Amino acid sequence: MDKERRFTSDAAHELRTPIAAMRAQLQVAERTPDPEERQAAIAKALRGTSRMTHLVAQLLALARLEAETADKPDANVNLGDLLHEVVAGLAHQAEPRGIQVKIDIEPDCVLTGNSELLRVLLRNLVDNAIRYVPDAGRVQVGLAREGGRVVLTVADNGPGVAVEERDMLGQRFHRFGARTVEGVGLGLSIVRRIVELHGAELVFGEGLEGRGLGVRVRFPATG
Repeated sequence: MDKERRFTSDAAHELRTPIAAMRAQLQVAERTPDPEERQAAIAKALRGTSRMTHLVAQLLALARLEAETADKPDANVNLGDLLHEVVAGLAHQAEPRGIQVKIDIEPDCVLTGNSELLRVLLRNLVDNAIRYVPDAGRVQVGLAREGGRVVLTVADNGPGVAVEERDMLGQRFHRFGARTVEGVGLGLSIVRRIVELHGAELVFGEGLEGRGLGVRVRFPATG
């Protein structure tokens, strides 16, 4: 019950801000006689609806994971195939900004897991890296086998997170970096919970070129 109360309170707080912003923009559009100003206000309101859609989707995903109602991770999943799908699906975010997303996948990266949850984990990690790197930045994604374990790495050359703040990564609604970056502060919370459900290890470190953020997920050995 305490978890549910905190979750509801956090969700209400996060929804209040974009709703207020959309209302303000629509009021501007309603009152202004200037067609250009009206269009600009409507465009901002539409961006606000996109952010809210993303927020609600993340909230629902996190609520499902918090309630521990996710299906048990008990199927054989080819993480390499999932990763190819996820990176291809995020190309529309990276390409217009000149961001290079490189993948290095070893063969036979198969593990026991829940494919839908693992797809969410991959998408959140790669999406997070793309959002925070500068234009023409770099994101490196890798899958390898180490001692019978599948190890996922996602690294970028963005602004990164200070060493003393990395322990806070994954806390709900806690965001780092410039507030101009679109995000709701839930992606890494969801990642952390999916990692727990799969009995994996999650480590944050340095990214590319001595800067940025590096994320390493080490899954349990299979078979």
